[in-house]
Amino acid sequence: MKKLISLVLATVMLASLVLVMAPFVFAEETPEVQKVGSAEDLKEVIAKINGGTLDASTNITLTDDIDLTGVTGWKPLKNYSGTFDGAGHTIKNLTHKVTIDNTNH
Repeated sequence: MKKLISLVLATVMLASLVLVMAPFVFAEETPEVQKVGSAEDLKEVIAKINGGTLDASTNITLTDDIDLTGVTGWKPLKNYSGTFDGAGHTIKNLTHKVTIDNTNH
């Protein structure tokens, strides 16, 4: 009888430990969220993701409308796997020039 009580008590203790630790052990890693509210913020976040300072799965959320008129020197996102949430905001006057070399036919 003592062995049975010890076994039941050990099982209850183990089950309690599993219930307490489960959120920590089985929790999915949540990607970082970068809040972007200006052209400079956008340029900086893109540079960090492209440069590897921020993970490619970093989520981006706009906090304001962004006008890119006259903004130069930025590169588009490469290999981006995060979520880009406009949150009802817009990016306007976004341009990107691409040069294609047709000399090698």
